[in-house]
Amino acid sequence: MNGYQLRKEDFHSNRLSRSEGNPELPGTTIEPQGRAGEALHAALCQSIPAGPGQETVIRTFAAWPKEWDVEYTLLCHGGFLVTSSMQKGQIEFVEVHSQLGGECRLRNPWGAGEVALCRDGKEWENRDASLLKFETRKGENVVVVKSGSSPDEFKRVVLGENR
Repeated sequence: MNGYQLRKEDFHSNRLSRSEGNPELPGTTIEPQGRAGEALHAALCQSIPAGPGQETVIRTFAAWPKEWDVEYTLLCHGGFLVTSSMQKGQIEFVEVHSQLGGECRLRNPWGAGEVALCRDGKEWENRDASLLKFETRKGENVVVVKSGSSPDEFKRVVLGENR
């Protein structure tokens, strides 16, 4: 460290640092790390409404490069803990763990085509829609896979972990 002490004038009135982009000031704030985390979350899983006053919709891999394999578990609006995986450019599954219960609105991860919704490890219902809406119970897991697939195909470290 160069021994520089942060002063009151190094911060905006809202207490955010003026150090970003200024080589004279040390980059000791956590703000850039928070923004990086936010960008990563948004690339993997978004849970925002389509427009003002509309209901929240979960979208998986909205801005994630297909060349990058990834597995994640992230918290979304409505108390939904979403786990998903993309391998070799293909989305394998989406698991929704409902921490609060209520309606889940999920954009079909495969765009179009029939998907299978599985509850309690069993196929519950097939749907062919771009927007999947389904009721959940508190503590329930719903796994969404392409029709013809089974959640058992994807059980490994991520799916069903510690729940």
